[in-house]
Amino acid sequence: MADITRRIAGLFDKRWKDMGDDTHAEVVYVGGQAAGVGGATTIADGADATQGKIADAAVVTNAAGTVSGKLRGVVKLLGDVVAALAGILTVKIDQTTPGTTNKVVISGTATVDGAVVVSGTATVDGDVDANLQVGDADVGALNPVPVSDAGDSLTVDGVVTAHDTPRGFSSGLTHTPAADTAAVVTLPAAGEGLSHVIRGVAWGYSEAPTGGSLTIEDGAGTTVFHVPITAAGPGFIPVFGKGSANTALVITLAAGGGTCEGSVNILEHWTE
Repeated sequence: MADITRRIAGLFDKRWKDMGDDTHAEVVYVGGQAAGVGGATTIADGADATQGKIADAAVVTNAAGTVSGKLRGVVKLLGDVVAALAGILTVKIDQTTPGTTNKVVISGTATVDGAVVVSGTATVDGDVDANLQVGDADVGALNPVPVSDAGDSLTVDGVVTAHDTPRGFSSGLTHTPAADTAAVVTLPAAGEGLSHVIRGVAWGYSEAPTGGSLTIEDGAGTTVFHVPITAAGPGFIPVFGKGSANTALVITLAAGGGTCEGSVNILEHWTE
């Protein structure tokens, strides 16, 4: 059988020679069979120095290595990238048709660290637990939620409980001088672009005053509020006002005369 194979190969070799040297092919016999003529060829693990071994270590730098090592290095680098991005990957959702099926549905609790900016309409089904702020101030009676230019009200389905943020006490918001002396609280100019805001003034005279009154000045000499007081206190005036920008606000309870002692207190004050 081997002799017949060699004779057939010789005929092909002669034919190739007749066609020219460029088409001449050399037949190599491996184990009695012509290599490259039909059948699959198996290369043992590690027999090819370039391809390397199946278990070659991953090459993850610009260094020499086998094909096997470099491929394993690519897989390892991709795995490291995915692991590094876990938890910090930012995903942008482009809803091309708002209100249709290509929307985001969150089942459970969504925690957002940072600011949430909503352009358009945000619909929430369920409860929202958040500290809502407008202009860096907590929403409350003094700082309500603004509405759009297209409407004049805010509609909420369900019960809304609003708690105004308490403001700290300050010795600078009260004055109780000696008898027959005006009680004065002066709020100095707050700075460029800032104005004083007060809400509620409590006053008291130890007895019926002579020439008693409460006056608010927006800057020295500019009276913006005045009310006479003819009886002993205590008393409360629910004034709620804002002074001019970068201007002192002066609240004065006039001297009561004789042995009458007076006291004035600003209940709430802030700048904006």
